[in-house]
Amino acid sequence: MNKRIFILSLIFFPFFVLLAWIGLLEFRYVSSPRVLIAVSGHDPRDFLSGHYLSLQPDWPHTDCRQFVNGLCPKERFEKTYRYYMTQSDARQIELALSDSRLDMKLEFALPEDGSPLIRKLIINKMDWQEWLKK
Repeated sequence: MNKRIFILSLIFFPFFVLLAWIGLLEFRYVSSPRVLIAVSGHDPRDFLSGHYLSLQPDWPHTDCRQFVNGLCPKERFEKTYRYYMTQSDARQIELALSDSRLDMKLEFALPEDGSPLIRKLIINKMDWQEWLKK
C-alpha cells in the first residue's frame, strides 16, 4: 500500500505543480492594473495562422496619464500584437478598420514585473463583440 501511494504521488505531482503555476499566472492576470492603449492595424489574412488582427500601439492617441509619472512605457510593449477571432468576425472588423473614426483600444493587464497581457479589444468604448452586434 505504501508503494502504491508513492507511485500515485509521483504521477500526480507534476499535475499539481502545473495547476499551482496556472493559478499563480491567473492571479497575476486578474490582480494586475488595467491600462488602455490606442491601436491601429489591419487584417493580414494569413490563412496558415487563422484570422487575426495585426494591431500596433498608437502612442500619440494613448492617454499616458494612466501610467506612473504620466509617461508611456513604450519599451514594455511589443511593436505589433495579434488579436485572434473567428473568420466571420474578422471579415466584419476588416471592413471597419478602414474607417478612421473608430476608437480602437487594447486593454492590457500590466503586472509590475512582467510583460503586458492582452485582456480585450475595445471599439468605440465597447467590447468588440458587443460592437459587432450593434
